[in-house]
Amino acid sequence: ASPAVTVELRPAGDEAVVLVHDNGPPLSAADQEGLLDSSLGMLGEGGRSGLSQAHHALLSQGAQVGALPPRFGGTSLRVIILKAPRSLRRAA
Repeated sequence: ASPAVTVELRPAGDEAVVLVHDNGPPLSAADQEGLLDSSLGMLGEGGRSGLSQAHHALLSQGAQVGALPPRFGGTSLRVIILKAPRSLRRAA
């Protein structure tokens, strides 16, 4: 099967819920745990490092990131983000 990624956006009050699903190789339990552990730094090389960086950037803006059961056999994540990032909320 060809690689595929789906992204769903659901507004919810002052937040937006983003669901991301892919059909690639699933994250191992260790990578999944590490990705969602805000105390860890980089997870390694390549994409996992990029996921870790994205996770830390989201957390710095008050987002919540969680793993979901895979929808398409790969990896599924839920991201809950504030509609106004922290820096804009403080300025208002």
